Amino acid sequence: MDLFSLRYFVAVARTGSFSRAAHELYRTQPAVSLQVRKLEKELGLPLFDRSRRSPTLTVAGQALLAGSRDLLERLEALPGLVASAEAEPGGSLTVASNLSLITHFLPSAIRAFHRRFPRVKMRMLNRTARGIVRAVEESEADLGIGFLLENRAGLAGEVMHRSPFVLVSPRDAAAARKRRPSIEEILAGPVVHFEEGVDLRRHLERSLSGRRSLEPVIELPSIESILLFVAYGFGSSILPAFAVADRWRKKLAVRDLGRTLAPLEIRWCADRQRPLSRAAATFRDLCGGNNHA
Repeated sequence: MDLFSLRYFVAVARTGSFSRAAHELYRTQPAVSLQVRKLEKELGLPLFDRSRRSPTLTVAGQALLAGSRDLLERLEALPGLVASAEAEPGGSLTVASNLSLITHFLPSAIRAFHRRFPRVKMRMLNRTARGIVRAVEESEADLGIGFLLENRAGLAGEVMHRSPFVLVSPRDAAAARKRRPSIEEILAGPVVHFEEGVDLRRHLERSLSGRRSLEPVIELPSIESILLFVAYGFGSSILPAFAVADRWRKKLAVRDLGRTLAPLEIRWCADRQRPLSRAAATFRDLCGGNNHA
């Protein structure tokens, strides 16, 4: 189907006149009529009822017009899209995640992203796993990053990072042990962790299903507070490796739990109906390249 003929047809339908369409297109009226007839011949159907004073769209013409407008608008927008792909992104990027990731996993990616795209304003939403999915579905966030994210038909996404778990203990307690303790031995002693319902504790409890239950001697609201109370000697804790910063590794005994626990899978999600912007796709890739393990 010839795009010139399609443009002429849309112009006639919009102006309601072959002569006005010709004037708008800087063509002669016979040239416009010829292109429309060429289109009708190709389709095998009349597009206009010419028996009236002004050409009126037939049923076939109405159907073609409905699809043609969107097609032509997209074609006209292509040069701008190509140019914007090379231009530095601006605007804003909203990411829904949870506090543990926002505080301990995402900062390095945010720093790298800001250096690359300083004109993009970032907004981080603190949400639970269910809240992350809801924020993406309801277009409140451009991108979701978390764990325990539900699979939804309308969402795209995949694993972007796997972080092993580590045992964090006071130095004196860990020094007395010459071998890596089992999960059962760890949980038999005093444990410090999150309150029930927090995503990280929910994940750990799922991983421990069928083994000894997690019964913290004290429940705390953040990773930093957990590490602080471990340092005070309240007990040990099981945390993802990315959450234990270097300054804590100098104060505490941090030991890899190996294959004792499956690694924590961090996933991204986005709406299938809304393609990721260049900024969102770049940030996702930067997060996937994080090396926290």
